[in-house]
Amino acid sequence: MEAQSNEIEISHKFQPFFELLNEEMHAEVDTVILTGGRASSKSYNVSLLSLIGVNENEWRVLYSRFTNSSIGDSIKSEVSEKIEVLGYEGLMVDTQFRIESTQNKGFISFKGIKTGSKGQTANLKSLNGFNVFVVDEAEEIPSEDIFKKVFYSIRSVEKRNISILVLNPTTKEHWIWNTFFEKRAVESGFTGIKDNVMYIHSSYLDVNPDYVPENIRKDYERLKIEDPEEYDNVVMGGWISEPKGVLFKRSDLKWFTELPKEGLIVKLAFIDPADTGKDCHSVPVGYLYDNGKCYIEDVLYTDVSVSENVEMTADILNVHKPDYVRVEVNMGGSMYPELLEPRLDKSIMLLPIRETTNKHARIFTMNGFIKRFFVFREDYTHGSDYHRFVNNITQYMADGTSKHDDAPDSCTGLANMVKSFYAELYY
Repeated sequence: MEAQSNEIEISHKFQPFFELLNEEMHAEVDTVILTGGRASSKSYNVSLLSLIGVNENEWRVLYSRFTNSSIGDSIKSEVSEKIEVLGYEGLMVDTQFRIESTQNKGFISFKGIKTGSKGQTANLKSLNGFNVFVVDEAEEIPSEDIFKKVFYSIRSVEKRNISILVLNPTTKEHWIWNTFFEKRAVESGFTGIKDNVMYIHSSYLDVNPDYVPENIRKDYERLKIEDPEEYDNVVMGGWISEPKGVLFKRSDLKWFTELPKEGLIVKLAFIDPADTGKDCHSVPVGYLYDNGKCYIEDVLYTDVSVSENVEMTADILNVHKPDYVRVEVNMGGSMYPELLEPRLDKSIMLLPIRETTNKHARIFTMNGFIKRFFVFREDYTHGSDYHRFVNNITQYMADGTSKHDDAPDSCTGLANMVKSFYAELYY
């Protein structure tokens, strides 16, 4: 490794990364998170590490992206180019989807995690024997569950096992932020080791200026002045608090940690039953006060089946005992009141309602009312129903293009309920 680092210039940011080639160094690390913006040399250094690991340590590397399209033109070509940089031309056999060492049994296999149009993952039985898992553009992986399926298959008993996620940060609603940053109290831009995870954050400022064309540098500096948020995300690799174009920005919403001690008028809830397996069953419970503010005290937000969520719905309602509960009975919800009512406390009045207006139009029309009069918990638990509920609201796009609208739709249902039942508070 020393001989190679003398010939190839490596930023000080990546020195700990290459120390992973030494089995005795950073033994606690089994996951590496590489974040950064454009021209930050993330992929360059991962390619070098993978090839050196194969040649010197007999590593067996699964090098992937979530999708398997254009692998040969993207991640594969990036790694192949570094064979010459390292002077490994006579030491490697480079084929379409594989690079093998001629000196040992080490290799790099290139394949996508997603293998079908419906998001099926690669055959995990075929992953036995790998000890390094590299995911380029890891922000494309839609859930932690998909990542973990492959992560758990990287289990060599002979060599250290390492999973490397390479990404350009997106919004703070992404599971990578939630799992590796928020839950671990790790700040954006951190470089160092926390528990079993090594974090390396780089930008073009960490790269030799000769490697970044002058016109590109000038454009970065222009962007820094004209659009600081875009510069921070795209160029510097910072995480975005909220995507552009959302209808409900976090900064526009009101938040609370404790309910007011006086002024409670009524408790209300709205049920938006899931129509399909891809929808979420959403039940916000609101505490309405005499100042017109409706505090969303609790939420049920789940994608389990009706046979399971009807009991869960009864549980949350029986705990809070709202005076009135509206149930949307469009499509799949038509039978829901009949299933739910026998399970409810007798004090709770169940009110079926059939919505006839366009869903996005309803949400858009009521967004100002929600921002002004609804108050959301800010002390919710990471990964909880409330967390997922808030995420869904703050990801909803103002142009109505969002695939999932269950949380904002149920909030809108509750808002219409509040406004119609207690109109005197608002006029």
